[in-house]
Amino acid sequence: MSPMASKVALSAILDNLMLMIGGWLFFSPAILGYSGGNPESWVAVSGGLALIVLMLAARLAFRVWEQWLGILIGAILAALPWIVGFAAMPKPTINMVACGVAVAVLAGWRIHAHNHTRGRGPMAA
Repeated sequence: MSPMASKVALSAILDNLMLMIGGWLFFSPAILGYSGGNPESWVAVSGGLALIVLMLAARLAFRVWEQWLGILIGAILAALPWIVGFAAMPKPTINMVACGVAVAVLAGWRIHAHNHTRGRGPMAA
């Protein structure tokens, strides 16, 4: 497999994983049993929706800033249980932190893979 084909395959895998995490976040309140009008369910649904929109935009055309935004969204998702005030609830807290960290790591990996194959620095466009 050529380096370009390998880069495209890795990019598609990472984008699909982040898209699946967005879908999981969107549906997780109902699946994990904390759905309703509570803050933790709204945070999960809106965070999942934001991630889905970002990843669909990233599939149209790769832009490094979209991946940096993915890292930011991941960090915010991981911090939201403490910001919003539901950190004492284990299910939504573990869900948000795990998904947030996963998104940040995957987006960072995507940036690294993009820059590594082009031989450019971390702020390359």
